[in-house]
Amino acid sequence: MTQPQMAPDPLVRDVQRSQTATQITRVALTAIFVAVGVALSRFYVPVFGAKAFPTQSFLNVVGAAFLGPIYTVIAAFVIALVRNATGLGTPLGYLGSIVGALLAPLCYRAVLGKSSAAGSGPSAGRQATVSAGNPAPLRLVLAVLAAAVGEIVGTGVIAAIADAAIVFPAVEHKVVALTIFVTPFLIAAVTGSVAAVVALLALFRAGLRPGRSALLD
Repeated sequence: MTQPQMAPDPLVRDVQRSQTATQITRVALTAIFVAVGVALSRFYVPVFGAKAFPTQSFLNVVGAAFLGPIYTVIAAFVIALVRNATGLGTPLGYLGSIVGALLAPLCYRAVLGKSSAAGSGPSAGRQATVSAGNPAPLRLVLAVLAAAVGEIVGTGVIAAIADAAIVFPAVEHKVVALTIFVTPFLIAAVTGSVAAVVALLALFRAGLRPGRSALLD
């Protein structure tokens, strides 16, 4: 005797459809980030006589709010890949962009927390959408500032030192090499992060806030 098949729970269908739409949206946003990063790779801002290239840092902080760690890192990697393939970048750019792309979203998520996204099952997923989709404004501002700090530390300090360490065997003056890397990396990270914070706060003020996607990687 065959058992009658139960109709799928409408709540389960809604959650599955929502998850699929979220993934499609993030893939589309990642593609846009890559296009912007490649198109503006030569854009620079003069800062105290130096040239700061802030585009990647800007995208890393914005990606922290709207993409989450995985997709932000993917975007940074593809941008570096395309730039190297077209002669617009160097192999050192991989490390220079990916460290900040990982650290910024992790800092953002650490402030907002994943407690609202914890749990399992359809009801937990729906609850996460409601609570994480509209976080308290103060926590959201603090999360954005944390993402900026993560980008500055990741790109301006960690990645700069790591890239300098790679070329250390080929140079005689280690301090000079370290300064050459840290100074432009730090200026670009600070410039891009500040611009991203201003842009994100303007978007939040206009009513556009990130949903739970940045919390669920």
